[in-house]
Amino acid sequence: MKIGIVGTGNVGATLARQLASLGNDIGVANFRGPETLTKLVEQTGATPAATTDTANQKQVVILRSREGSSPSHPKPSRARR
Repeated sequence: MKIGIVGTGNVGATLARQLASLGNDIGVANFRGPETLTKLVEQTGATPAATTDTANQKQVVILRSREGSSPSHPKPSRARR
């Protein structure tokens, strides 16, 4: 299966390793850019890409990023009580 993972922190990187070990075609992306994914790519054989490319080229896309990790994924404002 062609799987894209956007977000390569602890959870995203673990998913990439496990899914690649099962023989899936893995693409990885993060908000810092594909050039920052060298170590994970070497470990998994995954294909690094920009986030939009990963989303457009895979059958399944897993988005795993924490709130506030990019301008397009801001932290929600908290209402004061």
